[in-house]
Amino acid sequence: MAGSFDQLQISLGQGPGADALRQSHPVLVPDLAAAAPSRWPVLLPTTATPPAGAVFCFPLGCGAAHFGTLTLLNTKPGPLTNHQANNALDLACALTILLLETGTHDSGPTAPRSASWPSAVWWQPVVHQAAGMLSEHLSQPPAAVLRHLCATALRENRPVDALARDIVTRQLLPHAATGSLGTPSHLMGHKPLPRADQRTGSRPWPGRAPSRLP
Repeated sequence: MAGSFDQLQISLGQGPGADALRQSHPVLVPDLAAAAPSRWPVLLPTTATPPAGAVFCFPLGCGAAHFGTLTLLNTKPGPLTNHQANNALDLACALTILLLETGTHDSGPTAPRSASWPSAVWWQPVVHQAAGMLSEHLSQPPAAVLRHLCATALRENRPVDALARDIVTRQLLPHAATGSLGTPSHLMGHKPLPRADQRTGSRPWPGRAPSRLP
């Protein structure tokens, strides 16, 4: 059902997925039937009945550069719970990292990766530095911290490297990096962040990130 709805949006050039991609921000429609006709004047009249009760679209990408969307449909209307929204952000971030690292977002299997493509942001020193500081502070593997940084950047529509720079310069504290969709209790402590030059050492980046922070 989600695939056919995405194809309809692509064909018509409008819908929540197109909005999420253009705005670089999640578009949540808890009741598609109640959406104003003027919001998507071509999409909504196309179907005799709404293709779903609720539609939730999350952009895939980094900062202001996005290359696709994750579309979730529910047959019944209703908003996402905080837990469901967090899981959706986790999945969007995992897909973003996977697509950026494998290059499957390119136009073809042999298409060269542009040096300016946002995948380069993951390997900037400031991102590693921030991930290492948070990893030691939270006792979490760097891959989990990277996923969390990605989710926060997605929520706040900010580049990941800018967010990392704020963490390294201590303009952003760990609890502030959780965003508005729930604050894990382990981020509420007052343990000071270690200085980058005082870390015990860099941990290797695992091939896969855990599904979510415990």
